[in-house]
Formats: sequence, C-alpha cells, structure tokens
Amino acid sequence: MDDIVKKINELYNSPDGLSGGYGHIVFDDHNIETKHIEWCIEQAEDNNYNFCEETRQKSIVALKAMMLLSEQERQEVINKSFDVRYSR
Repeated sequence: MDDIVKKINELYNSPDGLSGGYGHIVFDDHNIETKHIEWCIEQAEDNNYNFCEETRQKSIVALKAMMLLSEQERQEVINKSFDVRYSR
C-alpha cells in the first residue's frame, strides 16, 4: 500500500495536482466507493477539466491503483497519504 501512497503524493506534487487533480473527490473528500473512482478515471481519460498532461496521467495511475484495494484499504491509504503530505 505504500506504493499507492507514493502515487497519490506524486499526483499532489504534479503541476496541477495540488487539489488532487482528477482524484479530488476520492483523495480529499473520501468518496472511496468504486463508482466514484471509476467516474474520476473516466473524467481523466476524457480530459474533461484540462489539467496538464502530467497531472492527468498521475491521476489515472493513482486512481487505478486505488481500484485494487478494498474500501477499508482505500481509506487507510488516503489517511496515510494525507499524513505524509501534511507532516512536512
């Protein structure tokens, strides 16, 4: 799961990623259900909000990685990524 935490934090460190990029509603708002993650992936793949390409790609990578986890694991990863981002 540490690898997924790293992917999320790489997203937040990308040029347009400070707000979570296409994964904002998952990573910041804790909408961890599969339907929300799938929706975010779809938005990113369609480039609906014109984030830069790096942020778009990092959003897709982080969101697809989240799909591999249970909801409990998703919440743990989000909490851990938040702790890493804000403990600096």
